[in-house]
Parts: sequence; structure tokens; C-alpha cells
Amino acid sequence: MLRIALRNLRARKLRFALTGLAIVLGAAMISGTFVLSDQITGAFDELFAKANNGVDVILTKQQAFTSERGTESGPIPQSLVATVKRVDGVAAADGIVNTSGALVVNGKFVSSEGGAPTIVVSTPSERFRASDIADGRFAEADGEVAVDLALAKREHLKIGQRVGLATRVGIKPVTVVGTFRFANADSIGGATITAITLADAQRWFDREHQVTSVVIAAAPGVSAAGLKNRIQAVVPPDVRVETGNENADRQAETVNNNLGFLTDFLIAFA
Repeated sequence: MLRIALRNLRARKLRFALTGLAIVLGAAMISGTFVLSDQITGAFDELFAKANNGVDVILTKQQAFTSERGTESGPIPQSLVATVKRVDGVAAADGIVNTSGALVVNGKFVSSEGGAPTIVVSTPSERFRASDIADGRFAEADGEVAVDLALAKREHLKIGQRVGLATRVGIKPVTVVGTFRFANADSIGGATITAITLADAQRWFDREHQVTSVVIAAAPGVSAAGLKNRIQAVVPPDVRVETGNENADRQAETVNNNLGFLTDFLIAFA
């Protein structure tokens, strides 16, 4: 049997070589897929952890609906900011609006890359900012915007340039006053991020007297878990109360689960 097998191999050298090559390439691709998926998971874990740096507790809408672009949290009353500030152990609290909207440059809508979202976010107080200014400053007055550094480079945006912002009430003229890195990254997965004032975000995106989330910092000596329990007792039941770490883990898990198709595809291909 061995002689027959060796004779067949000698007779079909090319088939034998290509079969061996296919096995090597398949095994290498499977190994590379797991390495890549681990790197992506780790990157998003780190990204959301940095984004919530300085946030001990965060409030969001308990119920969420799922759209084509993922899970979107509904609004919560802005009055909750004042409510949680009265809780013993709260050092600071800030309301943030996070929604979708695209810049309009030279009459064209600026899309994201790779199907990532186009994010518009209100600029929180300095204590809760996960972004660092690269040039200029954050929006401080009506009609001002700051954009992520990757978007500014891609569209050749300059400080002082007039552009448009697509909102729920039409395209609003705005002025670029700064560029920033989000969580020390020029871009997050090809998404675009435009930071505006809270007043503009509420007025342009149907969020009057509402916010998407409330970020809270604990006073010295107060644990995040302990503060979470205190706040949970004073907010409505439809408001989700999480520590900053819990929120970061949940967001990272959601994103990584949504990217699971990539791993499945690569393994099937391999």
C-alpha cells in the first residue's frame, strides 16, 4: 500500500503540492482570523473604556430600538441632571445628546467609511470629555462645530471654514472651530464625529429638554457601585443606571457581536 501511495504521489506531484499549499494557507488564514478578531475586540474594549474615563455612573434609556445601524437609545428628560446632582455623593453631572447627522461640504454629504455611523454629539463639560483637541477648540457658541481629525484630513477642512450640517430641521450652516482625537484615536472604525453645543443638538435634533445620556462623577471616597445604587433609587424605572465600566463593557460587547459576521465569513472562506 505504501509503494502504491508513493507511486501515486510521484505521478501527481502538482496535485500533491497544491493540496499541501491549500492546507497550509487554510490553517494560516484560520489562525490569522482569530488573531484579527482578538485585536478588534481588544481595540473596542480599550476605546469604550477610554471614552468613559472619568465617568463613574451613566444614565441612558432602558428600552432601546434596533435600527439598520444598530441599537439606538431613546431620549431621557434633561431634568434628571438636576435630580442626580442632589444625590449625596455626586460631584458632577452632565447631559449629553448623541445622534446621527452628516456634514455637508461643497454641497455634498460627507459619508462615513465602511458603513460606520455619522455621529453628532453635544460637547460635555471638560470633566467628561473623552476627546483631546488637535487644533482650535470645541464648539462654544451656536453654529460652531468641531470634527474628528480623520474627517478633517479626509475633507481638507480648515479652522474657520463654513460648511453645512444635516439635521432633522434641514441643513444648518456651521463654522468649523476645531479638530479633535476621540479617546486618543484619529477615527473610530471609519465613523465621522461632529461635536456641537448642547443647545444646538437639542434644537436641531428634536431633543428639547431631553438628552441621550447623563454622565455622573462621584465625590472623593464614594465608589461607583455605591453611587449607582443611590441614583437608582431616585430615577424612573425606564432609565438604565450603569457604572462607567459596565456601560463600556456593554457597548464594546454590542459592537463586537455586530462584527461577528466578519469572523464567521473569514473562517468559512478559510
